[in-house]
Amino acid sequence: MSPRSSVRFRRAFRAAAVPLALLPSGAPGATAAQEPPPAAPERSEPAALVPLDGAAEAYRLFAEGRLAEWARDPESAAAAYRRAAELDGEASDPLVALARIYLSGALRGADAEAGERAAREAAERDPGAPAPHRILGDHYFRQLRSGGDPEAVERAIGAYAEAVRLDADDLDSRSALARLLASARRGEEAAGHFRELVRRAPDAYEELTMLARLRLAAGDREQAFDSLLRSLRIEPRQPEARELLDELLLGPEIPGRTAAEAFAAAADLYEAATAEHPEDHDLRVAHAEALARVGRLGEAGEAFERALETDPHSEFSLMGLAVVLRRQQRLEEAEEVLGRVLERNDRHLPARDALGGVFLARCEYERAADQFRALLDLPEDSYGLSRRRDFLVRFAHARQELGDHRAALEALGEAVSLSEGRSDALRFEVMRIHGALAAGDAAEAERLLDPVVASSPDHPALKALEARVHSASGRPAEALSVLEGLVEGHPGEPGMLHELLHHQVEQGDYPAAETSLREWLAARPEDLAFRFQLAAVLERQGRPAEAETEFRAILERAPDHALSLNYLGYMLAGEDDRLEESEELIRRALEVDPYNGSYRDSLGWVQFRRGRLDLAEPNLLRAVRCMPENSVVLDHLGDLYRAKGNPEAAVRFWRQALEHDGEEELERDAVTRKIEEAGDEPNQPDPIF
Repeated sequence: MSPRSSVRFRRAFRAAAVPLALLPSGAPGATAAQEPPPAAPERSEPAALVPLDGAAEAYRLFAEGRLAEWARDPESAAAAYRRAAELDGEASDPLVALARIYLSGALRGADAEAGERAAREAAERDPGAPAPHRILGDHYFRQLRSGGDPEAVERAIGAYAEAVRLDADDLDSRSALARLLASARRGEEAAGHFRELVRRAPDAYEELTMLARLRLAAGDREQAFDSLLRSLRIEPRQPEARELLDELLLGPEIPGRTAAEAFAAAADLYEAATAEHPEDHDLRVAHAEALARVGRLGEAGEAFERALETDPHSEFSLMGLAVVLRRQQRLEEAEEVLGRVLERNDRHLPARDALGGVFLARCEYERAADQFRALLDLPEDSYGLSRRRDFLVRFAHARQELGDHRAALEALGEAVSLSEGRSDALRFEVMRIHGALAAGDAAEAERLLDPVVASSPDHPALKALEARVHSASGRPAEALSVLEGLVEGHPGEPGMLHELLHHQVEQGDYPAAETSLREWLAARPEDLAFRFQLAAVLERQGRPAEAETEFRAILERAPDHALSLNYLGYMLAGEDDRLEESEELIRRALEVDPYNGSYRDSLGWVQFRRGRLDLAEPNLLRAVRCMPENSVVLDHLGDLYRAKGNPEAAVRFWRQALEHDGEEELERDAVTRKIEEAGDEPNQPDPIF
């Protein structure tokens, strides 16, 4: 009740027969602090009964109603409140209590309209009382939750807004108002009330989460992130808030924070949460995921292992651990973990997909293709269209690496047909054209490209692809013209320069490539990717000392730059007095990427050059499994088997090398002479693959 109504009503009550002190402790209206009134002084004559006026009798009836409510007798309580309201035509409290009983559902067969009338009359009697509006708001809110009249939204908003206007500290009404405004798509108004609520109640974590959702919808990622962190620090066991935090972290960069800083903040939050709630499995998993995302893979793996201690069969934890092991290049362990998932559920799509990826990384292309084929053979209702297209692309990748270009193109063709009319159709069209180029079918690539370019003639990625098709079709001048136009039209775009460099190197125009690279690096000296290309171009021009200087400059800034470690190591393998240094550099590259076929070939080659044929053989065989059509690797294997006294195997590998030397990496005359020279040598058994 408002101060005015309360004071008047209590004054009237002082003459009533039932004082507040007689209300039982815990009854509505009673407080623990109330004490019995002091004993009246002794009088020589009995005191006369004080006659009750209407207001006093009304308050007595109001007290009786409260007692009846406490005794869970809503019928008697409602009768008392109705009579009290009739006796005192100014008091709002009895009507508020009556409306509450009618509208709360405590009284069977209660008339909701009568309850609404009671609340409105209470508001008329005491315009400063927030309670009638709060009761009406609660009533309309319940109607909405039970599928009632949608127009009740605006009625509820109006009622709660009035309650909050009259009592700014009514946090329950403010929270309900904010939620209703959010549901009515009045996001800015809702956010304003949530902000005010958390200012008055800083620990209101649910409201902080709601505020974060609204700010994210409004594009304010910074405030959304800050609100979520506050919410989860108060109560980390909020699945909805954790999902929203994931959405933020995996989206565009949060203003004011780098991606690494945002992930680190999440990791710190979950680390504190798991210390406070060590029994909560979901928090353990969230902590492990956050560590993985910030790149703390060792800690992430340990965190997933701890989560598995509380739930050894958690597919989510097993999948998270497998991803961490995959990123750590611990592929055999990743395979074992994924196998545990598939033992329990052989239709677990992410696990089988991830297992295929593990086999791809290990260059076990046949096994990878089998996994993706198994996914594609499942009923189509097992997954959505987008997933099927992704499985088709990965299956095509595996078949392409095996040299089965026909199967690869068929799979890519199906992915294209499934993409017709979709916004991402171009992506799959481009993949199919690249597949045709990989198959060496320039005519088919051109046939596929023409309608795609016609639909988007100015698309820069398509223009770059058009240049590749021109080059593959024997029209290098046309390709160069297209690429120079792209670089000129997109200055500072590294992708366009990369395409031009690819063409210049492919055509053997190393001086032009060097000029392009030096111009780029003059403005961007810290760009290690293009500095690496400059070093490679210098080596191709027969300037190894200058190339080594550039490689060393890269390694000084990035000691684990695997591309530079391998290239420099392979380059030094040609110098008899630097073979030990060469092998050390290549081994460092393999520490970064142990399943890289090119690095494995480099190691095998330097071991061959050092006369360690038995060590070289397994490395070169692993390399050819990863790159079965790579002419350089095949040539190295030919040299190895000739040195091991097996000229028949050597000749077979050299002939394969010449067959697959599409980019003319080899000195073809020298390889041909080796084949001729080995013709009269005695044969040994073929190598075992």
